[in-house]
Amino acid sequence: MQSYAEHIEQLSDNELGLKLLSLFKRYQLADYSILRVISEIIQSLGKRDLLDFNGLLSLVRVNYDVFEKLQNIIGITEQQSTPETYGLMIQYIGLSNRHGLSNLKFKELMNVMKKWDQAYQTLIGIRQEHPPSQYKQPKAFKQAIPGVKIYAKYKKWLTDKKTGMVFLDLGDES
Repeated sequence: MQSYAEHIEQLSDNELGLKLLSLFKRYQLADYSILRVISEIIQSLGKRDLLDFNGLLSLVRVNYDVFEKLQNIIGITEQQSTPETYGLMIQYIGLSNRHGLSNLKFKELMNVMKKWDQAYQTLIGIRQEHPPSQYKQPKAFKQAIPGVKIYAKYKKWLTDKKTGMVFLDLGDES
C-alpha cells in the first residue's frame, strides 16, 4: 500500500501522468502493464530499420491485443484502431527517439539562419541601393556574403516539397 501511495504521489507531479491514470480508471483498465509492454516494444526499435514499415506492422500484429487496449486511452476511433495506425505511431516515436538530438540541432541551425537572414537582407538592400555602376565600391563590398553556402546546403530542407515554397528564401544572391 505504501508503494502504491508513493507512485500516486509521483504521478501527481506530472499532469500527463494524472490524465493517463484517470483514463485507465475511466475505461476500467486495471492492467497497467500494457504501458510497460509498449515501452519495451518501442525500446526494442533501437537498431531496427524504422523505414521498413512492413517489419513494424509485423511487430504490431504480434502485439495487437496490447495496442487495441490503447484505443480509448489515446482517443482514436474504431476505424483508426488498425495495425497500420499503431505501426505509424511506433515508427514516429522510434524516429523521434533516434533523431531527436539531430532534429533539435537542425532547429537551432534554422533559428540562427533566420537571424542571419535579417542581416543578409540588409546587406542585399544596401548592395541594391548602391550598385557598382553608380558608386565606387571597396573590395569588401564585392565579397561573397558569409553564410550563403550554408544556406544553399540546407535549402532543400527549407522547401515544402508539396508546394515548392521556400521557408527561408535568400534568392540567388551571393
